[in-house]
Amino acid sequence: MKNNFEQLSNRITTRAAGILYLVIVVCSMFSILYVPSTLFVEDSASTTVSNIMDNSMMFRFGLLCDIIVFLSEIVLSILLYQLLKHVSNRLSMIAAVYRLAMTFIMGINVLNYFVILILLSGASYLAAFDTEQLEALVMLFIQVHKYGEYIWSIFFGLHLLVLGYLVFKSRFFPQIPGVLMMVGCFGHLLESLKNFLLPDNTTLSMVTSIFLLFSFIGEMSFGLWLLFKGVKYQRPVMMEPV
Repeated sequence: MKNNFEQLSNRITTRAAGILYLVIVVCSMFSILYVPSTLFVEDSASTTVSNIMDNSMMFRFGLLCDIIVFLSEIVLSILLYQLLKHVSNRLSMIAAVYRLAMTFIMGINVLNYFVILILLSGASYLAAFDTEQLEALVMLFIQVHKYGEYIWSIFFGLHLLVLGYLVFKSRFFPQIPGVLMMVGCFGHLLESLKNFLLPDNTTLSMVTSIFLLFSFIGEMSFGLWLLFKGVKYQRPVMMEPV
C-alpha cells in the first residue's frame, strides 16, 4: 500500500512539474520575447511609448504572464527538489535556492513595467514632466528591466548547472537532457557577463546563442519527459549522507 501511494504521489509530482514547465515556457515566450520585440523600439522613445499606449492590453497581458511565471517558478522549485532530493539532498537544495533566488529577482523586476504604466497613466502629478521627459523615463525603466533579466539569468544558469548534474546522475531520468542543461547553463552566464562587460561583442553573442539553444532543448525535453513519461521511481542510492 505504501509503495502504491508513493508511486501515485510521484506521478502527480512529475506531471505537475511537466505542466508548470510548459506554462512557464509559453508565458515567458510571450512576455520576454514577443511583447518587447513587438512594442519596444530601441532608438525611438516616442515610437515605443506610442506602441505601449496603442497596445496597452498586450503590455498588461505581458505583465500578467510575468506574474504567472514567477508564481509557477516557486512551485516548480519545490517539486524539482522533491523529485531529486533522493539523488542528493544537498545539491537539490542548492538548485532550489538558486531558482528561488531567480524568482525573487524576477518578481522585483516586474515593478519596472508597473512604473511604466504609472508614467503613462496621465495622472495629474505627472504634469511636472513634459512629454520628452516621460518618454525618456519609460525607456530608462525598460533598460532597467532588461538588466534585471541579466541579473536573474545568472542565478538561472547556476541552477541549470546543478539541476543538469542531478538529472544526469539520477537513475530515473534520461541523461541527455541533463547534459544539455549543464552545457546550456553557460549560455545564461555568458549572456549576463557579455551585456555587463562586452555588450557589442558579436562573436560572443553568437556563442551565447548556441549555448542558449542547448539550454532550451534540454529544459524542454526534460519538461516533456516529466509530463508524458513521468518517473518509474525506484529509490536510488544517495550520492551523499543526509
